[in-house]
Amino acid sequence: MLASSRNIVIDNDLQQEEAVNVGTSLSANILVGERELSLTFDYYRTIFEQQVIRDTDSDPHMIHFTNLDGNSYSNALQAELLYELFEGFTFNAAYRINDVKQTINGQLREAPLQSSYKGMLSMSYATRLDKWQFDLTG
Repeated sequence: MLASSRNIVIDNDLQQEEAVNVGTSLSANILVGERELSLTFDYYRTIFEQQVIRDTDSDPHMIHFTNLDGNSYSNALQAELLYELFEGFTFNAAYRINDVKQTINGQLREAPLQSSYKGMLSMSYATRLDKWQFDLTG
């Protein structure tokens, strides 16, 4: 934002953010062959009672920090699995769905610059006695 050469305007009466966050996490270990498969499911909801937003669209020469006038919430659902394929070699995969909404121009819409879907795959190998570890993540 500083490199954009825009004027930065911060409201004088900017209020501190407030939110309520609730959620749950469920996990299970399932024996697959001789090893355990670890499964985890998470769900979290954040309801913003007061939120600071950055308006970069109203004026091309200004970045305006102000309190949101309206509603805003975030729902996040994630599933993850972890399994050791053979001694020292671990496979990890996770997928997350984000539903982030914010009042924009009087309408509850998808919040800008928030990805709705994220995925991660990771493989890790550790040598005996953990002298070396090799990781590949994407």
